[in-house]
This record gives sequence, C-alpha cells and structure tokens, in this order.
Amino acid sequence: MVTAGYGVSPCGDGGYRFFCGMSGVVSRLLETISQKPNVDVRFSCRVDNLEMASGDKSCKSRPFPAVKVRFFRLAEGTFDEMVVNFVVVAVPPALVAHTISFDPPLDEERRKIMKATPIWMGDAGKVAVVYERPFWRENGFSGTGMSDIGPLRQVWDNSTVWAKDGTEGLTSTYALAGFVFGSDLRILKSEELVRNHVLKQLGEMYGEEALTPLAVHFKAWCDEVYTSPSATVIAKTGDSTRSLPRPSLQCGFGHPLTFQKWGDGVVFASTETVARENGHMNGAVTSGLRAAREILQLLNEGI
Repeated sequence: MVTAGYGVSPCGDGGYRFFCGMSGVVSRLLETISQKPNVDVRFSCRVDNLEMASGDKSCKSRPFPAVKVRFFRLAEGTFDEMVVNFVVVAVPPALVAHTISFDPPLDEERRKIMKATPIWMGDAGKVAVVYERPFWRENGFSGTGMSDIGPLRQVWDNSTVWAKDGTEGLTSTYALAGFVFGSDLRILKSEELVRNHVLKQLGEMYGEEALTPLAVHFKAWCDEVYTSPSATVIAKTGDSTRSLPRPSLQCGFGHPLTFQKWGDGVVFASTETVARENGHMNGAVTSGLRAAREILQLLNEGI
C-alpha cells in the first residue's frame, strides 16, 4: 500500500507515499465500507446545518441522540435532510465555523477559536513539474532544495518510481515539486506566469535541463473550495465579491474547543484539531481514531 519516498521528503527522512496517491486510499476505503450492510454513501453533497433532536432509538434505559443533518445536493441544486444518531465532522474548524450552522448554536468563544485555527496549507499552492527522466539523480543530486529567490520556497523529488517495487502495469513518472506561499501566490495568476517564473527558478537551481519539462501543474489551495473559507463562502452564496476578514484572534492547532463534542451526537476530526503532527496524515489519522473512541464511549454509556 505504501512505498518509500526517494531522497528527503518534505516531511523529513522516512516519509512514505501511498500507491496511486491519496485518491487510491480513499477509493480503497470506499470499496471496503460499501460492502457493509446499510451503508449509504452520498457524493456531491454539502452539509449546511446540524440540528440536535430528541433520540428515537432506545438502548436499555438511555435513548441514543438524534441529529438532523441538512445538506445541499450540488448536482440537483436542492436541499435534503436525514436523521442520524452520530455525526463525525471531518472538516477543518475554520470551515466548520464559516459554513455549517448549528441548532442550538455553538457558543461565541468556540466559534472565535475555530475561525482563528489555520487551515493547513490553506494559504499555499503547490507546483509539480514533470520530466522525461530524473536528470537531477543522474547528476548525483537528491532533488531537495530550499530557496529564497523565486516563488518556490521548498523543492523536492516527487517522482513515482513503480519499477523499484516490481509493480506491473504502472508507469514511472519523474517530477520536481514545490510549495508557494503568501505574496508569491499573487504573482502566479496564469499558466504562462506559473511556467515562466517556476522554470526560471528551477533552471537556476538545477541547470538547463530543468527548462524543458513535459508538463507543469499548479494548484492554489487558497482559491480551492473546501480548503479556503473565503472560496467556500463564495461558492455557497454565489457572491464572488464577498471576502472574509482575517480573524482578530490568532490560534494554533489542537485547541480543545476545536474538537469538543457538540451535544451527545456530534464529534469533530481533522488534522488541524490535534496538537502534534497537525497538517499531516498522521494528524488526520490520530483525530479520526479519537473521534471513533468518543463515539464508542457514547455507545457504551448507553448500554
């Protein structure tokens, strides 16, 4: 399921990559849970409101909670509802505070903390430059670089070399990737500008061979719906002129109010809600395990 990265990964030595990327992990999870009885997987639905209702299923003397979930069907453009016993909100706290309403509402202090919790890489972008061959390796370099000149602050070898693992039917891809932060994102407003600025920098760092890639890919997460609060609010309201002010309060990751249970039926999980390894897969898994334990505890309390 995983393969070791080449050279130094942006997360440090010993980093691993998933075969077929994170989409492969999601597809495998979907395939697994879809085989379970009474599983209803719904796509392209945006949760709009969570309402705490009275329980209607008894477990001995204590009823389970009931949560009414209102969601918007993106394809049909209509709202729908369902009533469930438990909800895991696996969304960054800032997006929760800006896009999901609660009945009864979250208290104001909690909303402030959630809005002030950064979204990991929410103000960043990523560039991947694909090459026919890994010329940097051929020249004896790992591909890892740090720079204060040009839009890419970090660069690393982002190749997928399946042949090393003996995997059949998969083609190796050679690429250098890098992150773009802050004001540099405002420079890269078109494919031409991305290509010109990025290749100029890579040429200075890695030589002339870096100037002739097969492809250049760029994703600005600050413009991505469900990563940027402003982009999500614009998508929800249809008002492209609306922007969100920066929170007056600055908060770190893992504040207890970002994952405190809401009522008896709603728990929270995202990599931003853990104090250690936040922003990485380890943090996401840790928060998911915590949410699962909380639901199991609620179930056990009702037995």
